Formats: sequence, structure tokens, C-alpha cells
Amino acid sequence: MANTQRGEISAVFDGEERTLCLTLGALAELEGRLGGGNAVSDNDLARMAIEGGLRGAAEIAARLLRATFGGEA
Repeated sequence: MANTQRGEISAVFDGEERTLCLTLGALAELEGRLGGGNAVSDNDLARMAIEGGLRGAAEIAARLLRATFGGEA
């Protein structure tokens, strides 16, 4: 069961409910594994301050998802 207080959501894949949590660390790991974008280490990312704090990070994630998959602003 997803814990929304921890930023988790529930989603169904192939008929099975799964718990998902999108974090900045997970995005950085995916980017590193795919070999694209900016060269940022996990330690560098952990020390970075994001303008707007947690809300700013969420807005960045939403903008990236819209840019990648489409959708309304």
C-alpha cells in the first residue's frame, strides 16, 4: 500500500498494484545509466540546493515528465 506522506503512489501494471516513488536520486541514477544529460555524481546531487525546495523539485519533475511524455502545462 502506498504511503502518500512519503511521496508514494499506487499504480497498476499488468493487473498488479505496485507502489512507486519518484525521487531526484532515482532520476539521476536513470540519467547516469542512460549516459545522457549533465555529469553529476550522487554526492554532488545530494549537496545541491533546489530553488523552491521540495515544491521546486516537484515542479521540475512534473515539467520533465510533461516534456518527455506530453501533456498540458
